[in-house]
Amino acid sequence: MEIETLLDVQRAGGRLYARCLFNGREGMKTKRACNWRVELDVETMIWTRGRALPVTALWGRLRCPHCGCRQVAVSVSLPPNEGRLAATAS
Repeated sequence: MEIETLLDVQRAGGRLYARCLFNGREGMKTKRACNWRVELDVETMIWTRGRALPVTALWGRLRCPHCGCRQVAVSVSLPPNEGRLAATAS
């Protein structure tokens, strides 16, 4: 099963994570890197963004609540599929 939309993540029982990519550089100034990481609630994302929203489009719509940076990486974590493989093999 390919994971493309928020609905696909929910149906697969996956989790969404967002991480701030601010590296501490602002022009000639250097600040502390953020690297804030949080788990996103999939159901809330579906309610607010729509179930057909591609997961790849999330990074352009999020902002780090810690530092305000718009550079955010989104990753999907899926549960192990050993149980599903065993169930279909029987």
